[in-house]
Amino acid sequence: PVMRATAGMFVWIDLSQWMKAATWEEENRLWTACFEDAACRLVMTPGRDCRNAKPGCFRMCFAAVQREALLEAAARLAGLLGRYD
Repeated sequence: PVMRATAGMFVWIDLSQWMKAATWEEENRLWTACFEDAACRLVMTPGRDCRNAKPGCFRMCFAAVQREALLEAAARLAGLLGRYD
């Protein structure tokens, strides 16, 4: 479900469809790719670290960034996912 928020600090992102398997190891591989890929370089919190039950969900914090930085992060993530293997 989606609810309209009036404030917030982070968003949950479900990236499980880009994983080869629904495992914590695969979530870690995707998380590592997001950080280590030179064109992406995003740091998100893996769902496992937040006690999420489903592998492939990540928490992205937007509390201390300008709107332009968030748009850039989304573009970088989309670029990585387009070439993720």
